[in-house]
Amino acid sequence: MSNPKNKNECSRRDFLKGGSAATLMAMLGAVPLAAQPAPSSISAAPKGKDAPEDSLTAKAPAGIRAPAWTKDLVIYEIATKGFTSPSGPESGTFKSLQAKIPYLKNLGVSGIWLTGHSLSDSKHFYNIWTQYACVDPFRMDPSLGTADEFKELIGAFHRAGIHVLLDVISHGVMNNSPLIKEHPDWFKGGTWGMTDYDWKARNPALDRWWVEGWVDTATRYGVDGFRVDVSLFRPDLWLEIRRRCAAAGHPIVICPEPSELIAGTTDFSQSYLRVSRANNAAVSLTQAGTDMAGFILSAYGAPGPRLENQRAKGIFGSLQLSCHDGGWEGFPPDSNPYVAQGSRCVFGYAFIFAPAIPVFMSGEEFDCDFQPLPTLSPGLFGGKNPGKGRWLYGSMIVWPQVDQPRHRAMLKDVARMIAIRREYADVLAAEMISDAPRIAAVPIAGDGTSGLPKPYVRWNGEKAILIAGNPTGKALQVQANFSPAVCGWPPKTVTVTDIWPTPARSTETFAANSGGVVSIPLTLAPDHTPGGGVGVWTIELRGK
Repeated sequence: MSNPKNKNECSRRDFLKGGSAATLMAMLGAVPLAAQPAPSSISAAPKGKDAPEDSLTAKAPAGIRAPAWTKDLVIYEIATKGFTSPSGPESGTFKSLQAKIPYLKNLGVSGIWLTGHSLSDSKHFYNIWTQYACVDPFRMDPSLGTADEFKELIGAFHRAGIHVLLDVISHGVMNNSPLIKEHPDWFKGGTWGMTDYDWKARNPALDRWWVEGWVDTATRYGVDGFRVDVSLFRPDLWLEIRRRCAAAGHPIVICPEPSELIAGTTDFSQSYLRVSRANNAAVSLTQAGTDMAGFILSAYGAPGPRLENQRAKGIFGSLQLSCHDGGWEGFPPDSNPYVAQGSRCVFGYAFIFAPAIPVFMSGEEFDCDFQPLPTLSPGLFGGKNPGKGRWLYGSMIVWPQVDQPRHRAMLKDVARMIAIRREYADVLAAEMISDAPRIAAVPIAGDGTSGLPKPYVRWNGEKAILIAGNPTGKALQVQANFSPAVCGWPPKTVTVTDIWPTPARSTETFAANSGGVVSIPLTLAPDHTPGGGVGVWTIELRGK
């Protein structure tokens, strides 16, 4: 969820006052997610306004590098309850999710953002079960399964080559949570109709519980990292969590929701950049949809406000196509909250080939027809008009759609795009935002090019990938005027291979003209058609 103080996305409601909590789901049968922590070696943190902002940071290494697999992540968000429906709507479990792992492996995603594992309320937000209505972060929700089933799920993902990030609700718990009665000194005030942790008090017992609980979750179950909702609040604690996991031989990634870019503590944010502008309005593309190179060059490399005074060294860029917050309160009731909506141009040109970690919501990959859970309300609180909501967290994935030609064709194309990103990872992997990105716009000429997205090239050494988009409904023949100099190459002959939609469809050689420019003819099939909307070519120097 977005920070309640973010006026751009949350101006319709005063979230700080929120609504009253729904009745807490029965605690009987709740299974511990992590054992009660033993006494910690964390020293008591200073209290009061004079305490240093990061009291534990000084006691830990200056920074811990991201795991080697971070740059190759393609992150797919799953809301556990609605992703599968083994017993009807909102009945997804760890076991039913595990049965979908072969599908996810074939799709090619390498990271799962799992939003749904710990004990939570079933009605508080939008009248459905959500991880964000957290009751106890370290107790398994029995409606999802057991601790053993959860551990087997994580192991099955790992055997498929897929990493798992859990959602962490960092601001607080439901008002009825037993934690409040057991530890009243841990809490103060509230947001989102919930009771907030008192992070400013720097209570040693709260700090210890938080650090050891998440370290145990990572090391006991094999979880590969955490997406932290709303804010880190205490970066020093997350650095300590990271340090302990690394010391245990289990390095993790930390992904905050906002762009809290802290070298050595966080690795990337959920949405450093976005393809769509807002969660509570009909889909409107950012500059990513028209000029990817310009979009990236304005956000990477040079010092500026987005880089938070160069604290972001070692942080990877991220690009969010969609997430559970699409279709937020105020979203047009008859509009589709998914972003790509079958556009290969959007999914390919504007998203998957960018020099950033891609993040997208389940269903995008096959142009899912949005179907709300029967109880999903349009309003954040209150539960009115059930079944009329558009919040993407409440999307009920209807898997038989995948067998229909339109959806099957989109799925095939998206899987091919992800396969290209993986096959050419030396060129197409995510890059760090503190570095000058290896991306440049490529001029085009020809009929019908007015208003087309600007093609772009990404490179590494003597290999480059050219990406072009066609959002129109007609086939186009255009000419890309590629300058080898933008890649640091001499003006020589190049070999160009068309690799979309099938590998190595054709290979041709083109010589640079007297101005050092190579003219490359491109054929772009119409968008919203199989193999259309985007074009992808490799470019390599000939006669090195």
